Amino acid sequence: MLTTADFGLLAMIAIFTAVAYGISSCGMSDGLIHKSNPTGNDYSTTFVFNSAMGLVFGLSFFLGAPLVADLFWLVYVSLCGLHIILQSVPKF
Repeated sequence: MLTTADFGLLAMIAIFTAVAYGISSCGMSDGLIHKSNPTGNDYSTTFVFNSAMGLVFGLSFFLGAPLVADLFWLVYVSLCGLHIILQSVPKF
């Protein structure tokens, strides 16, 4: 069973990761899906951009996690940054 503190932590991490994922992808993957004839350059650009933005957001969340953890007296917040980094790499 989750305690109320654990449930709040999961909700906070879910909100942060959803916002970061939405901002980091910038719709490039969706645009690639709707493009009629994507080229290899399109795939490469989308992969590199999504990976780089995920790394930037993930590192900023990971490095900012101690501040958030001190604010809310939590120690598991740094896992949020690692989750963003792993989620940002496109799976083709």
